[in-house]
Amino acid sequence: MKIKRTVFLCSIPKTERWLSDMAAQGNILNRIEDNTFTFSTSTPRNLHYFIINPEKGGQNGGWVYYEAVDRGAVKIACTSPFLALQLPYDKNPIWDYYYAHRNYFLIHRFVRNLVFSFIFGLSMAIACCLKMLVGQFDIITACIGILSLSPAGFYIYSLIHFLRSCKEIGQKVSWKRPIRPGYETNR
Repeated sequence: MKIKRTVFLCSIPKTERWLSDMAAQGNILNRIEDNTFTFSTSTPRNLHYFIINPEKGGQNGGWVYYEAVDRGAVKIACTSPFLALQLPYDKNPIWDYYYAHRNYFLIHRFVRNLVFSFIFGLSMAIACCLKMLVGQFDIITACIGILSLSPAGFYIYSLIHFLRSCKEIGQKVSWKRPIRPGYETNR
């Protein structure tokens, strides 16, 4: 069975929950190709999925993917920018750490993009206002000034949507870097 579904960074937790629900109905994920999820029919199983979108040049999760595979996670064939794993269902605290680690970096990615887009948008809006103040007003300049702030609004929406998704499904979200199990310190 093939199902088309678009996955955005802000909807990763809900997509993971959806895949787990599909497995509970007997539809086991085999492959993700662009936005098409391919399933095979099997007996219903209690499976968890882990999706990550590693950032080029970032330290946010490629190592988590390979370490999880070493710990028994099953790779899902993907031709999209995402990497997907099927996690063994056990109560190993390392799985919670992987989710918290991924969520921490996604939150910081949204905030970073929000700040940069706001600063860029604000500088463009100020430049357009100055141009209008010196008498070079035209409708294109006004539109550029207004539209240059819209990416910041998109990142605000994405951050809020991501935080709500995590809360709905019970994934941990932290503004501080999570501590790996076994490495707790008395700070």
